[in-house]
Amino acid sequence: MKRRKTMNSEEYIKKAATFRLPSSDNKDYLYLGFMEELGELSGKLSKRIRDTNFDITLFEKEVGDVLWFLANIIDYKAKHFDYSVSSSVNFFQEFKPMSKAIPDYELIIAIACLFKSWVDLNTSFVYLFSILHNLDTLRSRYSTKTLQEIAEQNIAKLEDRKSRNVIKGNGDER
Repeated sequence: MKRRKTMNSEEYIKKAATFRLPSSDNKDYLYLGFMEELGELSGKLSKRIRDTNFDITLFEKEVGDVLWFLANIIDYKAKHFDYSVSSSVNFFQEFKPMSKAIPDYELIIAIACLFKSWVDLNTSFVYLFSILHNLDTLRSRYSTKTLQEIAEQNIAKLEDRKSRNVIKGNGDER
């Protein structure tokens, strides 16, 4: 199998946006979709507690979906609100994981609260970095893949869906 070139953050944002449908090019869809995917990620973590089997692949897919929405929100803001996508936004920087004493649910709640502040203030990358830091902490607890590898998997999934004409639709396994 041919190995794809590693993407940087700016390339990922641009590539992720190519899969956004015209009907999805609005903040209501993007903000609600982000929260939906964050909820699905929460669901994977709650099932990890309840069940003895934890599907790391499904967890990684949800992390990828959260990243996709973040990338699309940045792209949307850049197009509609003069929001600069600077090279200083690094989705894939190596964050130092937060203490294991911080429960998963607190990290999820923090992401939701930081997200609200980020979209309300519309200018601060500090909130975006904090969202990514919390997300990367969750990722590091359960996956050996980096955020970059998960993002690249997400793009490969979307390319496959596009080739089969199933970008629009429901279900993770379409």
